[in-house]
Amino acid sequence: MTSRCRAPVWARGGQTRVAAEFTWHRVADGREAAFRELSDPMSAPVLVPACRTGVSRVPASAGFDELSRLLELGRDALAPATARMAGEVADVLAGGGKLFVRGNGGSAAYAQHMVAELVGRFLIPGRRGLPAIALCACAATLTARSNDIGYEDALARDVLALGRSEDVILTFSMSGATANQLAAFYAAESVGLRRLALLAATAGRCARSASGRSSCPRI
Repeated sequence: MTSRCRAPVWARGGQTRVAAEFTWHRVADGREAAFRELSDPMSAPVLVPACRTGVSRVPASAGFDELSRLLELGRDALAPATARMAGEVADVLAGGGKLFVRGNGGSAAYAQHMVAELVGRFLIPGRRGLPAIALCACAATLTARSNDIGYEDALARDVLALGRSEDVILTFSMSGATANQLAAFYAAESVGLRRLALLAATAGRCARSASGRSSCPRI
């Protein structure tokens, strides 16, 4: 069937879906929830789509309660290792070395945020900027290497070009097993960098290559 022949079928399907999904009751419920959240964001319900079958209501404060619970569960497991790694980073920076931070996806955003705080004014207004580099931040370098050679080698190339034995590299990773992160760790090891990792419960091969790590407990 050609696209022109399908057009009426698609049109009827779209009309049916709009009629089912965008009823006056749902529109009214959405507006009510929005106004209630604006007036009292901690207690107002948030509308969450439930796979076309309806709308469930979840208190906005539930997310904060869950975060508090997770932080409490993870504190004993994460705090000692994280403090040790922070001490290693501080030693490297105090000795004139650099910090490289890396990650993929959301972890790349964490890496860039951390670097922004260190180069910026985090906690101590007026202090000097600290030498930190997010390996995922330069789109031109990253995409050029990925396009010409492959993404697996993209981060490692930066480590080999910029890393020195007095530096340290920190990775954020959920799996601890992505090929490009492992390649960067192996490159860092060949140059002599300290290798640190903040990982999820399934630590993966990054954990075995790291000189220090903190793995979130399985909860």
